[in-house]
Amino acid sequence: MDDSTWPWAGIARLVLHSDNGEASGSSIDVSTLPTDALSVEQMELFRSWLSDHETVRAERFLHAEDRRDFVAAHALLRLQLRHHFSELPFPARIGADGQGGKPRLLAGHDSDGAAVDFNISHTRGMVACVTAGDHDVGIDCEPLARTVDAGLAEVCFSELECRWLKTQSSLTPSSAFLHLWTLKEAVTKALGTGLAIDLKTFSVLPFPPRIMEPSPEIGAHRRWSFRQWVSNDGFIVAMAARSRNGQPEHL
Repeated sequence: MDDSTWPWAGIARLVLHSDNGEASGSSIDVSTLPTDALSVEQMELFRSWLSDHETVRAERFLHAEDRRDFVAAHALLRLQLRHHFSELPFPARIGADGQGGKPRLLAGHDSDGAAVDFNISHTRGMVACVTAGDHDVGIDCEPLARTVDAGLAEVCFSELECRWLKTQSSLTPSSAFLHLWTLKEAVTKALGTGLAIDLKTFSVLPFPPRIMEPSPEIGAHRRWSFRQWVSNDGFIVAMAARSRNGQPEHL
Protein backbone atom coordinates (compact mmCIF):
# COMPACT_ATOMS: atom_id res chain seq x y z
CA MET A 1 0.00 0.00 0.00
CA ASP A 2 1.53 3.35 -0.99
CA ASP A 3 0.80 6.83 0.42
CA SER A 4 -1.70 7.63 -2.34
CA THR A 5 -4.03 4.87 -1.12
CA TRP A 6 -3.89 5.73 2.56
CA PRO A 7 -7.00 7.30 4.15
CA TRP A 8 -5.72 10.84 4.69
CA ALA A 9 -9.00 12.49 3.63
CA GLY A 10 -10.41 14.58 6.47
CA ILE A 11 -7.19 14.59 8.52
CA ALA A 12 -5.91 18.04 9.50
CA ARG A 13 -2.19 18.23 10.34
CA LEU A 14 -0.08 20.79 12.13
CA VAL A 15 3.72 20.44 12.23
CA LEU A 16 5.66 22.61 14.67
CA HIS A 17 9.45 22.94 14.46
CA SER A 18 11.66 23.93 17.36
CA ASP A 19 14.66 26.20 16.95
CA ASN A 20 17.15 23.34 16.92
CA GLY A 21 16.32 22.29 13.37
CA GLU A 22 13.69 20.77 11.16
CA ALA A 23 14.57 17.10 11.25
CA SER A 24 11.67 14.81 11.99
CA GLY A 25 12.90 14.16 15.51
CA SER A 26 12.93 17.88 16.39
CA SER A 27 9.36 18.58 15.34
CA ILE A 28 5.97 18.11 16.94
CA ASP A 29 3.28 16.66 14.70
CA VAL A 30 -0.42 17.07 15.49
CA SER A 31 -3.32 15.47 13.62
CA THR A 32 -7.08 15.63 14.08
CA LEU A 33 -9.78 13.61 12.35
CA PRO A 34 -13.57 14.08 12.52
CA THR A 35 -15.13 10.64 12.75
CA ASP A 36 -18.83 11.02 11.94
CA ALA A 37 -18.22 10.60 8.19
CA LEU A 38 -15.82 7.64 8.38
CA SER A 39 -16.87 4.86 6.02
CA VAL A 40 -17.26 1.17 6.78
CA GLU A 41 -14.21 0.48 4.57
CA GLN A 42 -12.07 3.00 6.47
CA MET A 43 -13.08 1.52 9.80
CA GLU A 44 -12.27 -2.00 8.65
CA LEU A 45 -8.82 -0.83 7.61
CA PHE A 46 -8.31 1.02 10.90
CA ARG A 47 -9.31 -2.04 12.95
CA SER A 48 -6.79 -4.18 11.10
CA TRP A 49 -3.95 -2.03 12.49
CA LEU A 50 -4.89 -2.45 16.15
CA SER A 51 -3.44 -5.05 18.49
CA ASP A 52 -5.59 -7.79 19.96
CA HIS A 53 -5.52 -5.99 23.30
CA GLU A 54 -6.72 -2.74 21.74
CA THR A 55 -9.48 -4.56 19.87
CA VAL A 56 -10.71 -6.03 23.15
CA ARG A 57 -10.63 -2.60 24.78
CA ALA A 58 -12.61 -1.11 21.92
CA GLU A 59 -15.36 -3.69 22.33
CA ARG A 60 -15.84 -2.70 25.95
CA PHE A 61 -17.45 0.59 24.94
CA LEU A 62 -21.24 0.41 25.13
CA HIS A 63 -21.96 2.82 22.28
CA ALA A 64 -20.95 2.24 18.66
CA GLU A 65 -19.79 5.86 18.30
CA ASP A 66 -17.38 5.47 21.20
CA ARG A 67 -16.01 2.20 19.79
CA ARG A 68 -15.53 3.94 16.45
CA ASP A 69 -13.65 6.84 18.02
CA PHE A 70 -11.37 4.59 20.08
CA VAL A 71 -10.42 2.64 16.97
CA ALA A 72 -9.97 5.80 14.88
CA ALA A 73 -7.72 7.44 17.48
CA HIS A 74 -5.38 4.46 17.68
CA ALA A 75 -5.31 4.12 13.90
CA LEU A 76 -4.62 7.84 13.43
CA LEU A 77 -1.66 7.49 15.77
CA ARG A 78 -0.22 4.70 13.63
CA LEU A 79 -0.63 6.80 10.50
CA GLN A 80 1.13 9.70 12.11
CA LEU A 81 3.97 7.61 13.51
CA ARG A 82 4.54 6.27 10.00
CA HIS A 83 4.56 9.78 8.57
CA HIS A 84 6.69 11.36 11.30
CA PHE A 85 9.06 8.45 11.97
CA SER A 86 9.31 6.60 8.68
CA GLU A 87 12.02 4.27 10.05
CA LEU A 88 9.57 2.66 12.50
CA PRO A 89 7.75 -0.53 11.49
CA PHE A 90 4.07 -0.26 10.58
CA PRO A 91 1.72 -0.72 12.30
CA ALA A 92 3.48 0.34 15.49
CA ARG A 93 3.29 -1.97 18.51
CA ILE A 94 2.07 0.08 21.44
CA GLY A 95 1.61 -0.68 25.12
CA ALA A 96 1.69 1.01 28.53
CA ASP A 97 4.69 1.27 30.86
CA GLY A 98 2.62 -0.30 33.61
CA GLN A 99 -0.76 -0.04 35.29
CA GLY A 100 -2.03 3.38 34.28
CA GLY A 101 1.28 4.25 32.64
CA LYS A 102 1.66 6.41 29.56
CA PRO A 103 1.63 4.31 26.36
CA ARG A 104 5.01 3.72 24.70
CA LEU A 105 6.37 1.85 21.72
CA LEU A 106 6.91 -1.76 22.72
CA ALA A 107 10.16 -3.69 22.41
CA GLY A 108 10.96 -4.71 18.88
CA HIS A 109 11.30 -1.18 17.50
CA ASP A 110 14.75 0.14 16.78
CA SER A 111 16.65 2.30 19.28
CA ASP A 112 15.28 5.54 17.84
CA GLY A 113 11.81 4.46 18.93
CA ALA A 114 12.76 4.77 22.59
CA ALA A 115 12.79 8.57 22.31
CA VAL A 116 9.42 8.83 20.57
CA ASP A 117 6.64 10.30 22.68
CA PHE A 118 2.99 10.42 21.66
CA ASN A 119 -0.50 10.90 22.98
CA ILE A 120 -4.06 10.54 21.71
CA SER A 121 -7.47 11.90 22.61
CA HIS A 122 -10.93 10.89 21.48
CA THR A 123 -14.32 12.39 22.15
CA ARG A 124 -17.51 11.55 20.34
CA GLY A 125 -17.07 12.81 16.78
CA MET A 126 -13.38 13.79 16.92
CA VAL A 127 -10.00 12.14 17.50
CA ALA A 128 -6.58 13.75 17.84
CA CYS A 129 -2.97 12.67 18.28
CA VAL A 130 0.44 14.25 18.77
CA THR A 131 3.92 12.77 18.23
CA ALA A 132 7.40 14.10 18.99
CA GLY A 133 10.98 12.95 19.18
CA ASP A 134 12.44 15.34 21.76
CA HIS A 135 9.43 16.52 23.75
CA ASP A 136 6.98 15.02 26.20
CA VAL A 137 3.58 15.68 24.65
CA GLY A 138 -0.09 15.56 25.53
CA ILE A 139 -3.31 16.37 23.71
CA ASP A 140 -6.98 16.75 24.56
CA CYS A 141 -10.12 17.50 22.54
CA GLU A 142 -13.69 18.24 23.58
CA PRO A 143 -16.87 19.36 21.82
CA LEU A 144 -17.23 23.09 22.42
CA ALA A 145 -21.00 22.63 22.68
CA ARG A 146 -20.57 20.42 25.74
CA THR A 147 -22.42 21.72 28.81
CA VAL A 148 -20.28 21.77 31.95
CA ASP A 149 -21.37 22.12 35.56
CA ALA A 150 -19.82 25.41 36.68
CA GLY A 151 -19.34 23.95 40.16
CA LEU A 152 -16.58 21.70 38.83
CA ALA A 153 -14.28 24.72 38.58
CA GLU A 154 -13.75 24.81 42.34
CA VAL A 155 -12.67 21.17 42.22
CA CYS A 156 -10.46 21.27 39.11
CA PHE A 157 -8.92 24.73 38.94
CA SER A 158 -6.52 26.89 40.93
CA GLU A 159 -7.54 30.21 42.47
CA LEU A 160 -5.94 32.07 39.55
CA GLU A 161 -7.85 30.00 37.01
CA CYS A 162 -11.14 30.44 38.87
CA ARG A 163 -10.61 34.21 38.88
CA TRP A 164 -9.94 34.07 35.13
CA LEU A 165 -13.20 32.19 34.57
CA LYS A 166 -15.18 34.92 36.29
CA THR A 167 -13.79 37.61 33.96
CA GLN A 168 -14.66 35.91 30.64
CA SER A 169 -17.77 37.83 29.61
CA SER A 170 -17.20 37.08 25.91
CA LEU A 171 -17.32 33.29 26.46
CA THR A 172 -20.09 31.10 27.78
CA PRO A 173 -19.24 29.56 31.17
CA SER A 174 -18.93 26.10 29.58
CA SER A 175 -16.68 27.39 26.78
CA ALA A 176 -14.39 29.18 29.24
CA PHE A 177 -14.23 26.02 31.37
CA LEU A 178 -13.29 23.87 28.38
CA HIS A 179 -10.53 26.27 27.31
CA LEU A 180 -8.93 25.74 30.72
CA TRP A 181 -9.76 22.06 31.05
CA THR A 182 -8.27 20.96 27.73
CA LEU A 183 -5.02 22.80 28.50
CA LYS A 184 -4.72 21.24 31.95
CA GLU A 185 -5.57 17.79 30.60
CA ALA A 186 -2.92 18.16 27.88
CA VAL A 187 -0.31 19.09 30.51
CA THR A 188 -1.10 16.09 32.73
CA LYS A 189 -1.01 13.77 29.73
CA ALA A 190 2.37 15.16 28.65
CA LEU A 191 3.68 14.49 32.16
CA GLY A 192 2.27 10.96 32.07
CA THR A 193 0.52 11.43 35.41
CA GLY A 194 -3.02 11.81 34.13
CA LEU A 195 -5.38 13.10 36.79
CA ALA A 196 -3.24 11.61 39.58
CA ILE A 197 -1.61 15.04 39.88
CA ASP A 198 -3.36 17.69 41.99
CA LEU A 199 -4.81 20.01 39.34
CA LYS A 200 -4.76 22.95 41.74
CA THR A 201 -0.97 22.90 42.13
CA PHE A 202 -0.36 24.60 38.78
CA SER A 203 -2.12 27.21 36.67
CA VAL A 204 -2.59 27.60 32.93
CA LEU A 205 -4.39 30.32 31.03
CA PRO A 206 -5.56 30.59 27.39
CA PHE A 207 -5.26 33.48 24.90
CA PRO A 208 -2.39 32.70 24.42
CA PRO A 209 -2.15 29.32 26.16
CA ARG A 210 0.64 29.31 28.74
CA ILE A 211 1.65 28.18 32.22
CA MET A 212 1.24 30.92 34.79
CA GLU A 213 2.05 29.13 38.04
CA PRO A 214 4.33 26.10 37.65
CA SER A 215 4.83 23.38 40.25
CA PRO A 216 7.72 21.00 41.00
CA GLU A 217 6.02 18.33 38.87
CA ILE A 218 5.51 20.75 35.98
CA GLY A 219 9.00 22.24 36.00
CA ALA A 220 10.06 25.58 34.56
CA HIS A 221 7.41 27.25 32.42
CA ARG A 222 9.99 28.17 29.76
CA ARG A 223 10.27 24.47 28.81
CA TRP A 224 6.61 24.33 27.80
CA SER A 225 4.87 25.25 24.57
CA PHE A 226 1.19 25.05 23.67
CA ARG A 227 -1.29 25.24 20.87
CA GLN A 228 -5.04 25.55 21.31
CA TRP A 229 -7.71 26.08 18.68
CA VAL A 230 -11.34 25.42 17.78
CA SER A 231 -11.87 23.26 14.70
CA ASN A 232 -14.29 24.20 11.94
CA ASP A 233 -16.70 21.58 13.18
CA GLY A 234 -16.79 22.89 16.74
CA PHE A 235 -14.22 20.94 18.76
CA ILE A 236 -11.64 22.57 21.00
CA VAL A 237 -8.18 21.00 20.81
CA ALA A 238 -5.24 21.68 23.13
CA MET A 239 -1.66 20.41 22.75
CA ALA A 240 1.07 20.71 25.40
CA ALA A 241 4.76 19.93 24.85
CA ARG A 242 7.64 19.96 27.33
CA SER A 243 11.19 20.12 26.04
CA ARG A 244 13.44 17.39 27.38
CA ASN A 245 16.64 19.39 27.07
CA GLY A 246 15.66 22.02 29.62
CA GLN A 247 16.05 24.87 27.15
CA PRO A 248 13.43 27.57 26.49
CA GLU A 249 10.97 26.55 23.81
CA HIS A 250 10.15 28.53 20.66
CA LEU A 251 7.82 26.75 18.28
